[in-house]
Amino acid sequence: MTGTPDAPVQVAALQYCAAGTAAETLSFLLPMITRAAEDGATLVCLPEAASFLAANRTSLREEAEVEGNSPTLDQLCHHAAGHGIAILAGSLMMRRREDDVLVNRTVLIDTNGGICAHYDKIHMFDANAVSYTHLRAHETREDLVCRLVLEK
Repeated sequence: MTGTPDAPVQVAALQYCAAGTAAETLSFLLPMITRAAEDGATLVCLPEAASFLAANRTSLREEAEVEGNSPTLDQLCHHAAGHGIAILAGSLMMRRREDDVLVNRTVLIDTNGGICAHYDKIHMFDANAVSYTHLRAHETREDLVCRLVLEK
């Protein structure tokens, strides 16, 4: 965040209904982020499905952007850096580059526009025949993240 380490964080929690495509959503989302920054926010939080709401699985796969080549994420990073704010995207539907699998990814963008953390959400309704669960902890930079790991 900007300012001194002990300065309060001004949070803007944006609530909106994403459109059917990322381009449509960005047309009204980016001005909302700008306004939040102008109003003093240092952290802007976006909801789940921040970039688009797909009508079905086919359109979900078509609209999901490939990690490392995401115009939506590029725009969010650009706005974070341009306004000196952090942005937490509740989730962006992405396709992993290595295997083209769809992931529901939470992304934290720092004030310089860099991605400082991300997490691919695991949904219980997507799990197949889980016999037990356990927690696994791992470190992402300086933060400890607990991830629910499902095993058959």
